[in-house]
Amino acid sequence: MPQDDNKKDNKVKVLNKLNEAPKGSQVTYLAWIDLLEEFLSAVATEDVDIPNRKSFAIRLNATKIGQAKSIKKFKIKMARLQSIIPFATIRYIAIIIPPHLVEKGFTGKHGEQSAHLVYIDYWVLGEWFDLAIAQREALVARFLRLGCLRFDGQTSSPQLNLTGDIAGTRGKVYFARFDWDEHDLKIITTLQQNVAHQSTCMKMLSVKIGSGKVIIRGGDVDSDGSDDNDDDDDDDDDDDDDDDDDDEYVGTFRGSQFITFTSQLTETTIKAFECNGMRREERLLHNRNHSKWVGSGEWFNLNDAEVDMQIVPHAIIKTTWERQRRGRRSCYYEDEVYVWVNLGIIEEREMQDWTVEGKIHHREEE
Repeated sequence: MPQDDNKKDNKVKVLNKLNEAPKGSQVTYLAWIDLLEEFLSAVATEDVDIPNRKSFAIRLNATKIGQAKSIKKFKIKMARLQSIIPFATIRYIAIIIPPHLVEKGFTGKHGEQSAHLVYIDYWVLGEWFDLAIAQREALVARFLRLGCLRFDGQTSSPQLNLTGDIAGTRGKVYFARFDWDEHDLKIITTLQQNVAHQSTCMKMLSVKIGSGKVIIRGGDVDSDGSDDNDDDDDDDDDDDDDDDDDDEYVGTFRGSQFITFTSQLTETTIKAFECNGMRREERLLHNRNHSKWVGSGEWFNLNDAEVDMQIVPHAIIKTTWERQRRGRRSCYYEDEVYVWVNLGIIEEREMQDWTVEGKIHHREEE
């Protein structure tokens, strides 16, 4: 990644370790899937132009702009995102908003919202934007001028634990895979014939074997276009909705997180069975399929017949969750954007242009 002029002042602007962030800091982050350029180019070559649909290559290469209310929650979010993406590492830039800015009213959420506005024309879906490296750097520079800190990092693929605690807890053991749409699936299966791309494609088609006390939708979007959590201020994305309630979802399978981490995923199918010792059953299945582990988390190279064969003796719960593709819900108002202008995140010229273009509204118009 190109170096930023702000990185010259390493003591002030850039953190060597995330733990160096001041206590009480919040985070606005940029995260993306670190796929090889050769693979993305191959995807773009095979892709077809479909009206009102972002290309597969753009969706795979999009950047997520999100937020977290603490460093601890940010680490949880990154680990969670990586756990459901077996085919690539997650790279990120954490913009650390120090306590003195938070106390003045500029939080991670405000950083996220202002960043969404800056690149509103590059929106892909939910909190995902089609950004080049230079655009990410330019966005970060805005925050550094304000006095924020920067940390560049990447996640590590979770390893499979085959010998851990298998104490029984009543719950469900599930098999889940991404249901790529027909156009994306055709590209994946075509590229799988190329030796250079076989590993990535195999992981894209792999199955996750996990367990949870319950299987829930989370903050997924209903068919009527409303959110389960009725939070109309957020974009069409829900892996940030539980920012204050991470503990509530321990031991659960949240369908919304699984299908909405990246904008290229449209739905997922879950097959599950209920048992008295879910941890034990999960570990037995992991051990049984260890030779087909793809090298990341709980993901295995299994086809539908192999999955069905392993759960036929049990009562099957089959669920399909589909993410509705729709427009943005964010509405930016002149008074709140003017605060960002005063802070220096947004330039007054930009605000005037966006107002003329109808991207910023007066509250009396609503």
